[in-house]
Amino acid sequence: KIFSKIYTREDAKEIKPSPEIYSKVLYELGAIKEECIVFEDSIIGVEAANNAGIDVVAIRDTYSDCDREKILPRVKIYFNDYKEALRAIGAEDKI
Repeated sequence: KIFSKIYTREDAKEIKPSPEIYSKVLYELGAIKEECIVFEDSIIGVEAANNAGIDVVAIRDTYSDCDREKILPRVKIYFNDYKEALRAIGAEDKI
């Protein structure tokens, strides 16, 4: 089991860019935003994480290429895909 819980849009009353889903996750996990990072692939998701005050790593998605210039200044790191992200942290054997 890799994830203990997966949250979806059905877990929040307000959809992104509202930060509600991220606030709920922080609360339920007993975490603080300074200890977390969000992986997102869309401008709306990046905005939601920004609105929640959580650092964001963006993963390129071809559907979001048109928003790349909006996404880049709002994230800490940008990767072209998850494989690149795993290589960056030395976890390429998890691919």
